[in-house]
Amino acid sequence: MPEEWRQMTDDQLAQRADDGLRGQGPVIESTRRLPETLHQEEVAIKRLTKWLVAMTGALVLMTLVLVYLTVRLLNHGG
Repeated sequence: MPEEWRQMTDDQLAQRADDGLRGQGPVIESTRRLPETLHQEEVAIKRLTKWLVAMTGALVLMTLVLVYLTVRLLNHGG
């Protein structure tokens, strides 16, 4: 890989590839969009993970309350 390629931005690389691959525009465009799409997916996964952790915490809390109430009921003549 030439050193100049490492210094080029994604858009510059995509333009250079497009210049060399006439008729391959959709492939180049999809490659250009890939980093943005991956970032959006990462943000969505982080948001859903936080939601899942919060819901798991709520379920654990409700389970502990139910266990406490059950033990209390059984100890006081249930």
